[in-house]
Amino acid sequence: MLAAEFAAMGIVVAMILALLPMTLGQTTWMSGVVIAIAGILAFGTPRPARAILYIGLLLGASVFMLPFLWLVSTSFKQPEETFVFPPKWLPPTAQAPRESPWKFNGEELRVCLGELRVRSANGQEQTLKTEWRASSSAAAVDRERVSYRFDSENIPARLVAHVDIPFAEPLESVTVKMRQDGSWHRLHARIDCGSIAYREQDRLYMGSKSWRELTFSLQPPTTDERFVGVWPMKPVASSNIAGARQVVVTIEIEPLGRAAATLAKWTQSYRDAWYADPNWPRYIRNSTLLVAMNVLGQMFACSMTAFALSRLRWPGRELAFGLVLATVMLPAMILLVPQFLIFRALGWYDTLLPLWVPAFAGTPFYIFMLRQFMLAIPKDLEEAARIDGCSWWGIYWRIMLPLVRPALAAVAIFTFMATWNEFMTPLIYLSDARNYPLPLGLYNFSIKNATFFNMLMAASALITLPAIALFLSAQRYFIEGVTLTGMKG
Repeated sequence: MLAAEFAAMGIVVAMILALLPMTLGQTTWMSGVVIAIAGILAFGTPRPARAILYIGLLLGASVFMLPFLWLVSTSFKQPEETFVFPPKWLPPTAQAPRESPWKFNGEELRVCLGELRVRSANGQEQTLKTEWRASSSAAAVDRERVSYRFDSENIPARLVAHVDIPFAEPLESVTVKMRQDGSWHRLHARIDCGSIAYREQDRLYMGSKSWRELTFSLQPPTTDERFVGVWPMKPVASSNIAGARQVVVTIEIEPLGRAAATLAKWTQSYRDAWYADPNWPRYIRNSTLLVAMNVLGQMFACSMTAFALSRLRWPGRELAFGLVLATVMLPAMILLVPQFLIFRALGWYDTLLPLWVPAFAGTPFYIFMLRQFMLAIPKDLEEAARIDGCSWWGIYWRIMLPLVRPALAAVAIFTFMATWNEFMTPLIYLSDARNYPLPLGLYNFSIKNATFFNMLMAASALITLPAIALFLSAQRYFIEGVTLTGMKG
């Protein structure tokens, strides 16, 4: 009976997965995984009904996981792979051929190098006729057509071009016109300009299959903007291979294995998203500061207020508790304008202060939750501590806080999630992009890169991961109650 039900569940799962927009291999693989899980649950539980319930919950969870899985899958893709039909959950792997030219789907792919364009510091530009030559045994050049062949020693293919500088002013950038072959081998660039040499600052890979211009910036950026196709260079030790009025450009193709090339291909969207906005470190620092201060403020203020409302006796306590609960009924939207006017009068506009200082005043819902937890703690513990000479502060710190730790953890988790994902409040109080937290930074990033869906999904996935990791590691606190021990007799 159990085996028959297991077989039926496996067939149903396979039929459902077959309807999803996946290739035959992916459908078979996922069906096998789910059927194996169904078998383990079916044979490992005493009742078949429990296994059926688990499978139903598993399928339901997988349906709700599809949007997030699509987000993660898209973050691994290249722009041309995002809207292909039929859609694929896993992007293709990199080929990483050992020689060029090579063929893919009947198309011959090869590397080509064209002319150079130089730009001076005062804005003058000129395109220079360029003759490339090979300087390693792994490369060969026929006019602009490049061939490479990597042997067992993996010697890089190196190509060099010498051009004269047409300007008296120092160079601002050098642009190389290049057709890549989609091999996802790593690309290195070196520019020797007089007595100064530069190398690429970011990782480059040959992932494109068409002509493109690679602009290497030799001067420090004057703004915080980064542009697609512009790569900053860093000064390195010069080998003095260039004359005083000469530029020597060296392009090196480093061979990668298929696994390394695939990893580079699948993570390219994350690198592009990181390079596209230089303010990401500021966004991360601002969000981390806001989360830390809000969590600290809420835990301190709410626990202190709840202790005063539950364990201390003072005139007007119940009235004060009623006023605290009454503030829950006030919609948050009607408080935005008066709060904004107050913080602007304090000179806090366009600072992070309005985003974390109110946390030290507490939140009514968290105060109510902690108060209910504290009311469930027997007064015998409090009285015993008072007999031993413990002060009210000692009772709060040594007895109450350890016993309400699950509730405090829940407050910390809720506060983290609310602060990490908060968008409206930073939008109201902040105008300088350097003060943006991650949600507002992602919005700013999406405006500038609205057409690059893979980069948007990569940035969104990175922002989502901390919240998911926190929930998975602390989910037991959502269901854990307060268990009091130590009371005997």
